[in-house]
Amino acid sequence: MKEKLKDRLKQAMDYRNIKAVDLCERGDIPKSAMSYYMSGRSEPKSDRLYTIAKLLDVSEAWLLGYDVPMERSMEQKELDELTALTERIKKETEFRDLIVRINHLNPAQLDAVKNLLAAFPQ
Repeated sequence: MKEKLKDRLKQAMDYRNIKAVDLCERGDIPKSAMSYYMSGRSEPKSDRLYTIAKLLDVSEAWLLGYDVPMERSMEQKELDELTALTERIKKETEFRDLIVRINHLNPAQLDAVKNLLAAFPQ
């Protein structure tokens, strides 16, 4: 039998030692909406489900109660990074201009940029 989102949500929050209020603050989720999810009165739409799953580092399908591994796959984490990069490119003109300039570098110039970036911790 498929588990309920409210049960999986509580399980993931306990496992990650994250409180509902922390999810609300980090994910810009209204407390009333989180209360509805936690009580089982409603389930989040896909965009909010993605945010919650990403913050908890769990699979969206697992969170929905399906019999899949709890952890986000490496492929999903890579897609998360690409999604974040795309959103930043859309919102920040200066960042977008920088990415465009990097895209037009020749291999030697790109190596110089890589060496420069290696000096900065991630």
